[in-house]
Amino acid sequence: MKLKSVLISLFFILICPLFLFSQKVGINTTSPTSYFTVNQPAGQQISDGSAVMNIKYTGTNSGDVIGLDILSKPQQGFGTGVKIEGGETGAIINGGYVGIETHARPNLNQEGYGVYTDVTGTGGALYGFYALVQGLNNNSRTAVTGIAGGNAATNIGIFGSATEGTFNFAGYFNDGNVFVKNKIGIGLLEPIMSLDIFEDQAVARLSSDNTVNGSVLELRNSTTSPINYGAINFGPEAATPGQIAYLGSDNLTFRVNGSERMRINPSGLMGLGRTPATNRLEVEGNASKSTAGDWLANSDARLKKNIQPLDEAEMIEKLLALKGVTYEWNDDKTGSERPEGVQYGFTAQNIQEVFPTLVEEDAKGYLQTAYGTYDAMTIEAIRYLYLENQQLKQDIKEIRQLLGTTAGK
Repeated sequence: MKLKSVLISLFFILICPLFLFSQKVGINTTSPTSYFTVNQPAGQQISDGSAVMNIKYTGTNSGDVIGLDILSKPQQGFGTGVKIEGGETGAIINGGYVGIETHARPNLNQEGYGVYTDVTGTGGALYGFYALVQGLNNNSRTAVTGIAGGNAATNIGIFGSATEGTFNFAGYFNDGNVFVKNKIGIGLLEPIMSLDIFEDQAVARLSSDNTVNGSVLELRNSTTSPINYGAINFGPEAATPGQIAYLGSDNLTFRVNGSERMRINPSGLMGLGRTPATNRLEVEGNASKSTAGDWLANSDARLKKNIQPLDEAEMIEKLLALKGVTYEWNDDKTGSERPEGVQYGFTAQNIQEVFPTLVEEDAKGYLQTAYGTYDAMTIEAIRYLYLENQQLKQDIKEIRQLLGTTAGK
């Protein structure tokens, strides 16, 4: 017992002053290069898997326990808490809730690094930071989490840069999905839209090697009966002079110079300069072709049945029943833009009295007809007049011959 007391006293007398008053402590060295230096004894080897220095605590307390607490906080320059230079593995940390926890507190305008890695070599693949997370429970697992906050001008959760390679990936994701809660900027530090791309000539391309379906761009809206399912806008900043939009009413609209110029409704009716209501194609104003020629339509007899000739006398009688008029438009009901000035034509009511099958109501209850339908009737009426004229000529000829014979007697 007395010997034990003596040894304890010698420890406090001889060893403790080294920690309290000496600037450096060395184990297996008389010339420590740092405050605490441990060297391998000459000619000695430790067994495989053994530790040069072992700090172990297996207590039963429920509070926090720190196995090794290192503070390196210079007034200027870099303060490195732990520097590890090893063979294949720099450090292995097992157990606990936190494998590595770092706190960097730089002073003034110094840079602070929670984890700083520098990997160089000529071997195989090099990883500056490699994280593998596995577990047996059903909780979420995150390999790398980056959080940046504070009153700095720019906060970056995770920063990646890759250069000088054949293929350079600032970020590479293999398998799984990529989730971004806020906005993505390509070429922009402050994206305004969910995906904002800025380049001298920004180009987005969708490519596919599918032999059945090619690339697809989908604009979706999960709400019920939205005003607009989706749109593609064209134009300078803060303006939308051009737009292709699919409305909640299932209408596809095309806008040019800020105004709607074309619309296709759910029934497939197309309106140019107007909202289509009845016909497959409805045009507001005049329509023309860039070159001379007619609008063609199938008229092959092989595509028709019940072909019957028109009665010539009946046709001229009906055409004579039509009344050509002059008029001016007074349309404040349909919303269509009508030509100004005096017009020439018929009224649909008059045509309906003569040719009831050639007049029909549009979706708003107004009468409409196709003027080109009367061509065949006009031809037959002209034929009737021609035959009548020929018969009159023949009759006159015969009368003259008869009168000439009588005068000769």
